[in-house]
Amino acid sequence: MVLVFYIVISIILTILNLAFLISISELELDIKNLQMSNINKKRNNEKIQIKVSLKIGNFHWLGIKITKTKLATIYAKMNEKQYKKNITNKDLQRQAIEDVKVFLKDKDIRHQFKETKIKIEKLDTRIFVATKNYIATSYLVAIISIIISNILPHVVDKKVNLEQDIFYQIKPIYNPINMYSVQANIRISTKIIKVLKDIYGMKKTKEKLKIDVQPV
Repeated sequence: MVLVFYIVISIILTILNLAFLISISELELDIKNLQMSNINKKRNNEKIQIKVSLKIGNFHWLGIKITKTKLATIYAKMNEKQYKKNITNKDLQRQAIEDVKVFLKDKDIRHQFKETKIKIEKLDTRIFVATKNYIATSYLVAIISIIISNILPHVVDKKVNLEQDIFYQIKPIYNPINMYSVQANIRISTKIIKVLKDIYGMKKTKEKLKIDVQPV
């Protein structure tokens, strides 16, 4: 009986310690060798490596690595699950639209997402674009550059060395074709507790909206 008591206490303490660690941890997403192009789609993300981890400061205490093979396996399982539940792509699109509507309708959710500060800790990206019109290509490059330069100051981690850790390049390709190519390495992080709050908040708001639209 005493042994059972100690086992139960040990399990409870383990769960509490784990909950505490999660509450003070940051969620880090580290993506390497991201490659996307509309020219040779079969080679897209051929060498991609994704690491999702929980960290406290610089100490990573939990992590999982995902390669292209694992991504393909996950995608296949998701498709299988989708098929078994008779969920079509239109259903997924409808669900995505509903989520956007929830986000737009609820001020608290928008404020909550705004407070979930996503920090870019490392960025090394090269973007190549081309259109059939050379003038349109030049304008497109300028627009992308302006967008990135305006967003980065708000999301780059203050501790980052800008010269060493942040690099981006947008280059025009003056060929009469519509094409794009993106090559990137990026590492971002955010507080895990805020992510969980966002997910819970979205879920509760969706449930509330469903109740509100039900006929009396």
